[in-house]
Amino acid sequence: MLHRYMQSADLSISEQTYGLHSLRSTLARTLLEHGTPLLVIADVLGHQDIQATSHYLKIDLKGLRHCAIDPDSVIADER
Repeated sequence: MLHRYMQSADLSISEQTYGLHSLRSTLARTLLEHGTPLLVIADVLGHQDIQATSHYLKIDLKGLRHCAIDPDSVIADER
């Protein structure tokens, strides 16, 4: 039913999943992009296990850049 409404509203569907799963996934990714802790996202989704929450999350490049290590600084520290 949700898929039909999305089509009638001329909304593009970027994922292959439809329905409530796509809404939950969008909510989880939006919360992650806004810096919400994973435990809070799990609670919002009603998950008791963080592993279940990780199913909804996708790491974005912007977020991954915050985890990057400068190789020159690591090599300099070893010398």
